[in-house]
Amino acid sequence: MEIFDNLEQKTGTLEVTEDSKKYLKTAATWSKFMAVLKFIAIGFLILTALVLLAGGSAMESYAGKPIPSFALGLCYLAFATVSFFPARYLYLFSQKAADAIVANDTFEMEAAFKKLKSYWKFTGIMTIVILILCITVVPVIVIVAATSGVLGF
Repeated sequence: MEIFDNLEQKTGTLEVTEDSKKYLKTAATWSKFMAVLKFIAIGFLILTALVLLAGGSAMESYAGKPIPSFALGLCYLAFATVSFFPARYLYLFSQKAADAIVANDTFEMEAAFKKLKSYWKFTGIMTIVILILCITVVPVIVIVAATSGVLGF
């Protein structure tokens, strides 16, 4: 509590200490690492989608899958497309935050935080969408499976 007693309250200003810059630089480094991993995962999703789209019909004749490979390939492609945006926001945050620390630039730091806000906003909205889908679609699938005799009820 005595630490806060020594600080002067200033309205409308924010001081970024050297420790804060160090923490932010570490966060930017880890954000870049995670963004690169996300881009690699997206690449694998796209590769899988292309394999399913191109060679899916040939595989279906051997496997006899209930879900057409073409439809599954489109789902993978859609998921890769949606996953690209948060990865890009995270990568741009890491770049802009690192640049802002090196240049000691307030406007660049503001741009970095704007990208971080976009990342979390997109992630939050997607989480809400997935929760709604789970709450609405999963019970429907269970009911359809139960009534068609798939579950053995």
